[in-house]
Amino acid sequence: MEYVKHDLKKCIHSHTVRTHPACFYKDRDVKPENWTPKPQWVEDKRIGFFDIETSSFNADFGFMYSYCIKVQGKKKIYKWLITPEEIRGGKFDKSGIKQLTKDLRNFDVIVTWYGDRFDLPFIRTRSIIHRLPFPVYRELISFDLWKTARSKLKMSRNSLDNVTRKFNVDTRKTYFDSFVWLRAHTGHQPSLNKIMKHNIPDVVALEEVYDLIESHMTKARRSL
Repeated sequence: MEYVKHDLKKCIHSHTVRTHPACFYKDRDVKPENWTPKPQWVEDKRIGFFDIETSSFNADFGFMYSYCIKVQGKKKIYKWLITPEEIRGGKFDKSGIKQLTKDLRNFDVIVTWYGDRFDLPFIRTRSIIHRLPFPVYRELISFDLWKTARSKLKMSRNSLDNVTRKFNVDTRKTYFDSFVWLRAHTGHQPSLNKIMKHNIPDVVALEEVYDLIESHMTKARRSL
């Protein structure tokens, strides 16, 4: 294979053809004989876009109100919402964590926003508190888009809200009074319903942002 003609040229990532051949030849007419780009390992994987809503930032002082997992490229969303009876009866999110661990296994890759530092540790902690099984190491792969925004973009704030607004995506995060969360803590059904209506657009927006920045990601096989 002849590389000499191109050794002094660089791809968009400032690598030579020797180190980034697929990237280097992607937009060029000249390609070495019998060359084909290496397929991304994630192309045939089942991808889900995941987000939770909680009563606290810490899993030992709070519980999960709801979760949503959107199937990539489809309208289907796996979801769960806590009931007033579960809150008042002290069962809290046990049934939700149990259902969530089942729903997670419908996917190979889980995409989140700040999920490696919040959503995933939170639900793992709650599963241990409830003595429920949780996906083991390397069973699922985690993509945290917040890490991509922090390392690959230059934004004033790396929140999902800011990125969706600045990138003008079709779906935006919803807003409502913080008293909704306080009333939900008492099992107020209308407030719980509002939380679910807030949760759903988050995963829809997450997929839209993923489609925009996916080509800039380092798709490492990081365990959930």
